[in-house]
Amino acid sequence: MGQVGVVFLWLILLLFVFESPSCAQDTDNDYEAEVSEEPEAAVESQPIGTLKINASYQAWDIGLNLTDLEACQKWSAFWEASAGGNSNKNVTAEDSSSKDAEDESESSTEQEPLNVEQETVTSVERMEEIGLDPELLKKYLNVVILYKEICHDYPRVVWFNTTAQAREIGLNATSPICAPFKEALNPDADKLVDLASILFNLAFESTNSTSAIEAERQMEEDNSEEVVIEAKSADSEKLVTVSNETSKVAVQIDSKDGASPTLMLGTLDAVAALGLKIDPSLFTRHEKVGLYLPGVCGDVVPTAVNSFNASDFDGVDIEGNIGINVTALEASGVNLTELAEILRNDSQLDLILSRTADVNATRTLGGSFILPVLNKNKYDPFSPPIVFEGSAVGVRFGIYIESMSNFEASTMDYDMDIYLLMAWRDPRLVNPFDKPILIKEEEILEKIWRPDPFFANAKEAEFHEVTFLNFLMRIFPDGQVLYETRIKLKPACNLVLCKYPHDKQTCELLIKSFAYPIDTVRFEWFSDNKDAIDKNPDVKLPELYIDKYEPTVCNGTRKSGNFACLRAVFNLKRDIGFHVAQTYIPTSLALMFSWVGVWLPEEFMEGRIGVAITVLLTLSTESAGAREHLPSVSYLKAIDLWFGFITGFVFFTLLQTLFVIGFDKRASQLRKWATKKKTNVTQEARDAMIHKAERYHKVGRYLDNFCRVFFPLSFAMFLVMYFFVFTEGAQDDCLSR
Repeated sequence: MGQVGVVFLWLILLLFVFESPSCAQDTDNDYEAEVSEEPEAAVESQPIGTLKINASYQAWDIGLNLTDLEACQKWSAFWEASAGGNSNKNVTAEDSSSKDAEDESESSTEQEPLNVEQETVTSVERMEEIGLDPELLKKYLNVVILYKEICHDYPRVVWFNTTAQAREIGLNATSPICAPFKEALNPDADKLVDLASILFNLAFESTNSTSAIEAERQMEEDNSEEVVIEAKSADSEKLVTVSNETSKVAVQIDSKDGASPTLMLGTLDAVAALGLKIDPSLFTRHEKVGLYLPGVCGDVVPTAVNSFNASDFDGVDIEGNIGINVTALEASGVNLTELAEILRNDSQLDLILSRTADVNATRTLGGSFILPVLNKNKYDPFSPPIVFEGSAVGVRFGIYIESMSNFEASTMDYDMDIYLLMAWRDPRLVNPFDKPILIKEEEILEKIWRPDPFFANAKEAEFHEVTFLNFLMRIFPDGQVLYETRIKLKPACNLVLCKYPHDKQTCELLIKSFAYPIDTVRFEWFSDNKDAIDKNPDVKLPELYIDKYEPTVCNGTRKSGNFACLRAVFNLKRDIGFHVAQTYIPTSLALMFSWVGVWLPEEFMEGRIGVAITVLLTLSTESAGAREHLPSVSYLKAIDLWFGFITGFVFFTLLQTLFVIGFDKRASQLRKWATKKKTNVTQEARDAMIHKAERYHKVGRYLDNFCRVFFPLSFAMFLVMYFFVFTEGAQDDCLSR
């Protein structure tokens, strides 16, 4: 009975525990958690609302091709018919604001066309028709497309490029955005990285959420491009817009191109934190706002270079001028603010050749006119014209090819006669004259600073000196300098002869700075390819001809530093007419001549052997002549394959002749033995020998008949394989093998 009582007490205690409020509440919570999990799973598999596309970049991201979209074509036709048209590919801030005004005027003065301003897509068929992924309807109830907005095809970035635009948005010289441009004309990558960090902190110090800062930093590191959905409740219906908010970086500086760094602003918070007055509507139509830093900070005057202080050398007799004298420049009328703005993007240098063409109709001034300018500005010919810290002298290059000849495959070089053109700006040469100064005297030329280019891959190079040193220099009133000289070169060209003589070669001409590092002198091609590289239309090459030429930039790193480097690439093709006449036709005829043997009667055995041997000797001579001017390379060339096959073919013809001779000789011996009168040879044996002799004779005739067909067919197959397979493909495929 005591044990029963204990059990009874335990049961009462358990009932009390299970019926307590806390336990009941926990149980209810567990139940609610289980119940709430099921609807969430159901929600994930059900459409969540409306997907709204109201910006051009959003349309492209989601897969809409605005160019081919029928609705956009109608809107484009309407806008073109209206005043102003629809230019939108390279939108600046002014273009965007003018477009806003156009849209307002259209809505007020023009009757809207019978075009679809907005469409709600709910069917898979319509999704496929306009080029959207039908799978989107599994995520959203429908897709709303605002054609009137997206069909403008606004670019992702709206740009502010000039100082005038910068002033309109409140960007001035005191802004932290332009701080690096006060220290150097063109800040280096490290200073731009520091600027990005400062602007990033400013953009997020305006918020009180440190988690937001960490999130943005994490997003910048991850560089995520995932498209997320931002849901907004409106009238109990979810409205979903395509958004890249989580992948947007508020502040980002792109300094890949050191001469053209840009600042990207991705959020309105960043714009407000930096104190800029940018219309918020720009972020509705564009994903980002871009600032071209050298342009918006163009009038920020950087620190000038230090002038030479003669007081540090008291008692020392100093001959000539030393360094850049900024005081003398300002005294001669050079405005440092305007100069800084010009140097940050000196596109005027690209027009110097057209200026030269214009002044050819007018008289130029003699070289002596520059002498008083040199004295007034205390000109130092040994110092490059660098006025501001952190700047480099930009030198534009151009090449005019007067002639190209003597492509030597054995030495892998060629001859070249060119006019080398260089253009740069030297503020110390600004002068008050209204005409350019022409300098062609060596004595005056030595008084003026010039770049120091050399041709890195030239085996030989020399100036033309008949009847005098061929050069000229034009100095324009604003300090622009054009220098032109005529040079004879023998550049090296690493020939790849895998497909020779059906090869295409790529030869280069490398122009590098010898002494000035790239942070002092920067080489660039003229922006117009015709000005960068051009050739005399009368240039005719006997074998290789220029198919295409291209100006590019190369790596000028040497053990002594990093130097400017330009590369002129010449794509050459070989004219095979010479080789067809001198190699292919003669060797093909010689090969066909060797086939004569299979058509000769069996009694002309000596003639058949003589033909084959003669052809072999001829091919040996032809092969030696074809390879005479080629270098000794370790890979197989196409011409080697040709001669190898032709020689092997003739050798096979000779072997066939020997086999036929052997069969006929054996048949002749058997007939001779069968006709001998011997008492120990039966008639049956004689008949067997005659039958065997006939069989040997038939084998020889069969070989001749077979080769009469086999030789031409196999040669035709080889021609097809050689000209359409072996000579095609990559020019260096034999090296990879």
